[in-house]
This record gives sequence, structure tokens and C-alpha cells, in this order.
Amino acid sequence: FSLSLFFLLSTTFADRHPPRYRIQLDAPASSRWDQVVDDHLQYLPQIQEEAAKIIPRPVQKLVWKIAENIRYFFPSDYARELEGMATRSGLPLGEVVGLNILYDISAFDRKHILNEGCTSIVACDSKGRIWHGRNLDYEMGELLKNTTVIVDFYRGEKLLYTGITFVLYVGLLTGQRPDAFTLSLNARYSGPYIMNILMEIVTKFHNPVSFVMRETLEEESTFDGAVERLSKTHLICPAYIIVGGVNKFEGAVISRDRWRAADVERLDEKNWFLVETNFDHWKEDGDKRRITATRLLTKMGRRRLNSDSLFRVLSSTPVRNNLTIYSGVLSAAQPSMIYQTTVIVEDRM
Repeated sequence: FSLSLFFLLSTTFADRHPPRYRIQLDAPASSRWDQVVDDHLQYLPQIQEEAAKIIPRPVQKLVWKIAENIRYFFPSDYARELEGMATRSGLPLGEVVGLNILYDISAFDRKHILNEGCTSIVACDSKGRIWHGRNLDYEMGELLKNTTVIVDFYRGEKLLYTGITFVLYVGLLTGQRPDAFTLSLNARYSGPYIMNILMEIVTKFHNPVSFVMRETLEEESTFDGAVERLSKTHLICPAYIIVGGVNKFEGAVISRDRWRAADVERLDEKNWFLVETNFDHWKEDGDKRRITATRLLTKMGRRRLNSDSLFRVLSSTPVRNNLTIYSGVLSAAQPSMIYQTTVIVEDRM
């Protein structure tokens, strides 16, 4: 215990836990996120600066108008949440909508251009417990680190699910439903951009992947139900969706095409851990994150796997790198783990 504590203190002394909020789903959708927005108003100029890097200011008015109208295709509750965020922040509604579909319109075969990605690990220890490790890597590091939040979603007094997200972002890229399953999303760069446009038409922009993940957390109550839904729902863009359960070997990496799963890799006696970064597991790759994590997990073995040892793997270089925004270990069987281990990563590379 003392060695483990020493390691955690020495590697995370500068890291900090994200602030935690409660979203009441019984409240009007337009006001659910008011406190989250109010607490982060100081970062609005930074958000606008980053938006200007993506959409030049001379054409923003037109682009925001187009994006604003896209909200009519979203689930009604999410559209009203976005409207409330825009009103509370004073930002153009189209800009807020644009932030929420940024992944969906940018995930295609462009890995030769950008290095954005993530690392997710799902593993089963020798006692049959499932552990789900997660590093979210992305650019806009300073902004995202200042706006990362943990959000508990309640209906009445019942906690339904928890997510890690960003201010002004209503979808979820990381989350858990207590005593049921955990989720994380990694970018998959596959297929030409014209396919994204096709799926925008087919899905009528109803299924941004972060929305689908949040809906799954809210509406599914089992690991198998989550895997089934996330394997078959039509998406605008490709993705890797990693799912962890509560029972022995309930772990899967869903490699998603836009129409359906291209592959579902599952835990078993031989493959007691799965490491996903941003490459198809059936193809050879030289990703040092995956190679390093695989080597460390193999050396560790199932008997020594726990939240601390998995966090050490996530913290190793280059698994944790200069693009890592936050790290954490999730366990649907131990829901408090997400609060104890999730940290915003300070640059020390």
C-alpha cells in the first residue's frame, strides 16, 4: 500500500480532480446546465479563440446560422439543453451546436494529418473484476483541461449515470451506469469524408456519437444491451467504443463503421485485457502507446491488476503524453472509482 501511495503521489502531485456537478433530468432542459456554465464564464473568450482557429471569423455568422438549424434534428431534450447553454453563456447558439458535432464532422481517414487520439483499456483481474482505464487525448489542451467536469445525472433522487465531459458539451465520451457498464470513445479514422456527409443525411443528424453514448447510458441497464445498441445504431462517423461490465470477462472493443460494427473484440480467458488506441486491432501498427500498454499489462499479470496498477499503465510514457487531457479508472461494480481516480493531467513532459 505504501509503495502504491508513493507512486500515485509522485506521478500525480500536480494533477487535479475535475469539479463535480449534479444534473437533474426532471428539471427543465434549458436550465439543467446553468451552474456548470456560470462557473466557467471566464473561459468563454478562450472558447471563442479556439473556434476562430477552426472557423475563420469572416464566415462564422453564416456557419453558425447553418449549425444553429441542425439542432432541430437532435433529440429534443439535447436541443433545449444547448439552447439553454447558449442563452446562459451569451455565445451564438450555432457556435455551441458546432462544438457538439466537432468530432462527428472531423472523424474520417485523416490520421496522416492529425495525431489526436485516446487510449482505453478494459481488463479482467484474477477475481473476475472488470477494470476500465481511460486517457482522453486531444488538442486544445489548455481550454479542455479548464473545462473538464464530472457530471452525475439524476432522475428524482436516483443516480442514473455519470459522465466526464466538457463545459458546453451535452454528449458524453466517457461514462458509467452504476452496477451495469462503463463506456469510453476513441477516435477511428476510416473512410472518406463523403461518407460522413452521407450518414448525416441518412441519420438526419440525429445520432452524433456522443449523444448515442449518453442515450445508451440512460436507457440501457446491462452490458449486453449496451454492446448490442452501440454495435447496431447508425452513426455519422466511425469510432471505437470500449465497454466494460460487472461480470467476469464482460469487456468489449467495438470497432464502428458508420452503419454498424466492423468488429467486436471481447475479453476471454486468453485475452484478459484489450488495449485500444486509434488503430484496428486486426491490423499491424507501430503505435507506441498500444505497444507500451500491452507490454506493461503482460508483465503485470491478472493477479496484480487493480485500480492502482492500471492507473500506473495509463500514466506511463507514451501512453500518457502531451495531448492527454484527463486520465481515470472506471469500475461499474465500484462506481465511486470514477471520482477517486479521474484527474486532469498537468503538462510535465
